[in-house]
Amino acid sequence: MYRTAFLILPLAFLPAALPSRTERSGAPIEFEHAFERVADLIRPGVVTITSSRRVRPAETYGPEQRLGLSLRHEELESFFQQYGSEDMPLKEYGMGSGVVLAADGYILTNNHVVANAGELKVHLPDKRTFSARVVGSDPQTDLAVVKIEATNLTPVKFGDSKAVKVGQWVAAFGSPFGLDQTMSSGIVSAKSRASLHIVDDEDYLQTDAAINPGNSGGPLVDLDGQVVGINAAIVSRTGGYQGVGLAIPAHMAREIANKLMKEGKVVRGWLGVAVQELTPDLATSFGCKNENGVLVAEVQDNSPAKRCGLVAGDIVVTIDGKPCEGLTHFRHAVADIRPGTKTMLGVWREGRTVELQAEIANQPRSIASAVVDAAAKMAFGLELADANTLKPGAYRLPEGTQGVVVTRVAPDSCADTCGLEPGDILVRIERTDVVDATQARELLRSRTNQGAALLVTRRGTPRWIHLDAVEAK
Repeated sequence: MYRTAFLILPLAFLPAALPSRTERSGAPIEFEHAFERVADLIRPGVVTITSSRRVRPAETYGPEQRLGLSLRHEELESFFQQYGSEDMPLKEYGMGSGVVLAADGYILTNNHVVANAGELKVHLPDKRTFSARVVGSDPQTDLAVVKIEATNLTPVKFGDSKAVKVGQWVAAFGSPFGLDQTMSSGIVSAKSRASLHIVDDEDYLQTDAAINPGNSGGPLVDLDGQVVGINAAIVSRTGGYQGVGLAIPAHMAREIANKLMKEGKVVRGWLGVAVQELTPDLATSFGCKNENGVLVAEVQDNSPAKRCGLVAGDIVVTIDGKPCEGLTHFRHAVADIRPGTKTMLGVWREGRTVELQAEIANQPRSIASAVVDAAAKMAFGLELADANTLKPGAYRLPEGTQGVVVTRVAPDSCADTCGLEPGDILVRIERTDVVDATQARELLRSRTNQGAALLVTRRGTPRWIHLDAVEAK
């Protein structure tokens, strides 16, 4: 049960007027009028986007998708359906928002607003409606650009989202539940939210400004009336506003929009590695004092990483001489390198830094997310067995699985607390490949006082996990 505490202050303690974040035209604007000015500035550049498509009854969203308790996209649930028989296609309607990029009809929105739409229409603030076509889309960031045949539109102005500060006032605009030109206000709650598994390329601004179904693709703006984010997702147990909204930062949105307008697609650099954040425990396991790099969990065959000599267990600490500041920075830095460019990687390996030169390739369109979540702090408390000694189908492992399998995690052990699961496949202990369960047990026993870094595979995804000896029982 949650309790809510209220703080009541005498009116004498409340300021009559608060200054805005910046001064405009040499004079502060009273806070009570700041949002009025923001609305006047941004509304002409905010549009409503409606979509429709023919679907079979089985294709429509089910209750488990609409009412799920997990983090998910602010889905296009504000639609009405024309019910029919099992064999008769239904017409599904969706609604979102967008911002005007250029006076000649280019509009930025979310990819999930326009994906799979049979018909798109853009509704302008002056009540005009135009058919729209998709110029280009980028599912990895959930952004898309559409075009309408119109002129003299009012483009929005983009601000510096990198300079946005936590606690800064912002306003969200869009068409929640079909209520066009709606404005809500709040603050920036956090920056650089990533590893949420919404899309592949994440670096969200978090806000408590109300964002609901229909706000997708609308702008998040500062008190200068400049766009600092594109509303994209919510965290909700009900499907509606609960104080946690996510917006794509303007610097990322503008860059992607420019590429989509120019080329109709986004070309990204690709290295071909699965990486994870470097935790202090993992850094200690590998004898690395730099905790800002990324740890390589897997190197894909026939990839630039494989050709340049990267191996699992390497820690990338620099890219072209610049520090690697973590997982998000690494992914963006690699993606921003033009394919065919040769890049120098500073890698921590076996107690020293080595330089590797990689020729960045073009990222395959079907590339899966290369993010592997770092496991939390752990200790021993697990049982192992050779896969070929288990019954067929045990632990839902595919037929023919080879290697050493975690068969039991002791209740309340650190291994249990941190998330090791029966069915995990143990691949390496430190830099030693695991051959069989007997060898693995001996290696773990020898690391009782030091702890160990384990490379495991879970449902086909590799990840490094640190076993902390201090907590071992």
